[in-house]
Amino acid sequence: MLDYTRYYKAILSRMNLVEKFKAAVFNAQAVLFDPTNQRAQFVAKVNEGGLFLLNEIMVDTRGPEILAALDVISTTVTKPTACAFYCKQHIYRTGLVPFI
Repeated sequence: MLDYTRYYKAILSRMNLVEKFKAAVFNAQAVLFDPTNQRAQFVAKVNEGGLFLLNEIMVDTRGPEILAALDVISTTVTKPTACAFYCKQHIYRTGLVPFI
């Protein structure tokens, strides 16, 4: 549900002007030399926002995918029963679907 291009764009949209300027400089540096500073800036922003930020970004950017998951669950499960699902990349993103 979360590809990195949309993720980075969503984080960038939540940065202030100074952070966006640094991101532009770090992006140029990453392309030419080393992505360490760019990665560190985005990781810091993600850590600042925590799991709430990750879920907020998924809801903001992945509406159709979330709707598809909920549609599969609602049409497949016809009586009260257990329903198992998981993140296919195994990186802890399954919490959003049962929450909704």
